[in-house]
Amino acid sequence: MSQSVTARTRLFDDFTRLLVGLFLAPVPFELAVGIAKKEEYDFRRLFIILALLTALSILLVVLRRREWFMQSIVGYYLILVGLAMAALGVTVTVWDDAIRDTTEWSAGIEITVSALSPSLGALLIIAGIYLIWERRRRARQELDTPSPPNITDVRAGRPVGGKIWRAAGFLNHKGADRLVEICQGQLSPVDLHFVAFYTPDMECLFYVDLLDHTDLDTYDIQDTGERREMYVQHGRHLRYLTSKLDKRFSGLESGDLVRTVLDVERGALFLYRLGDRGNVGFLLGVTLNQTQVDPTDWKMSSLANYLLVARGARPDDDFYRLCPKCGKTNDSPHRRGGDDKPPSAARAEEEDPPRLHAV
Repeated sequence: MSQSVTARTRLFDDFTRLLVGLFLAPVPFELAVGIAKKEEYDFRRLFIILALLTALSILLVVLRRREWFMQSIVGYYLILVGLAMAALGVTVTVWDDAIRDTTEWSAGIEITVSALSPSLGALLIIAGIYLIWERRRRARQELDTPSPPNITDVRAGRPVGGKIWRAAGFLNHKGADRLVEICQGQLSPVDLHFVAFYTPDMECLFYVDLLDHTDLDTYDIQDTGERREMYVQHGRHLRYLTSKLDKRFSGLESGDLVRTVLDVERGALFLYRLGDRGNVGFLLGVTLNQTQVDPTDWKMSSLANYLLVARGARPDDDFYRLCPKCGKTNDSPHRRGGDDKPPSAARAEEEDPPRLHAV
C-alpha cells in the first residue's frame, strides 16, 4: 500500500473518531441531568445540542476536505468558543441591566460572568492559535508536509540510466547546477543509488538516482516513483528527528550531531548536516546494497565536503571516515586498493582542495 493511501486511511480513522466523540460526549451529562432533576426531560435541550454538533460536524467535513490536520481543527474550535465566550462577557458587561432583567440573574452571577468570560475567552483564542501554529510548524518539519505534485516527474540524468528531479525554485538558487553535477558524479550502481539535497528550510532542491538502472534489476524495485517520494519525505523526517536528538544530547557536551546513519536490512540511509547547524542545508543518501553500507558512508562523507566547498564553506573534519579498502582517511590523497580512482574524485582534485577525495 502506498504511503499516501495509508495517510488518507489514518486521517479517515481520526475523522471518524472525532465525529463519534462529538456526538457521544454530551450523552453522560444529559443522562445525569435527567436523573438529577427527576422530571420529564426537556427535549429542547437535545435539539439545541444536536444543532450545534451538526454545525460543528459540517465545519469539520469542510476543513477535512481542505486537508487540515485534526490538531488544527481543534484549534479552530477553541478560537470559535473563545470568541463566543468573550462576546458573552462583553455583552453582559455593557448591557448588564438588560441582561439581568431578561435572564433574572442575580448581581453575583452577572458580575462573575462579565468578569471571567472575556479572560477565559481570550485564553481559549490564544490556545487555539497556538495549536494551529504548532501543528503547521511540525507539519513543515516532519513527514506530514505534502511533497510537490511533480515529485516523481524525473528526467534523464548522468550517469547513463540515471534520473534527476529539480524543484520549481531550482533556478533561483545560483550554483545549483554545480551541486547536481557533483552528486551525479558520485552515483554508482554498486553503492550510492539515491542522493537528495535539501535547503536550510528543509525543502528538497533536487535529487538524483539510479533506481531505474538496469544493474539494479536484481533488487526487484517495482515502485520507483513511490520510493522516490518516500525518500524525499523521510529525508525531512530524519532531519527533524536528528534535531530532536541533538537537543537531547546537549547535556553530554559532545558537540552537534552532524551525521545520522540508519543501517537497515537491505541497505542504509545517510543524513549529513551541511554547514554550521545546517545553514548550508543537508544531504540524504541511500544505498540498497547491504554489503556496501560502509563504502557508501565513505562516499557520502566525501560528497558532503565536496558540496560544502562548492558552497564556499570549509570542509567538516567530522565527516572524514576511514577507507574500508586501504584503512586511510579521506582527509588525504590515497589510492583504493591500487592506482584506480573514480572520475568524480579526479575532478574533485582538480577543482577542490586536494585533501578531499572519494573512493
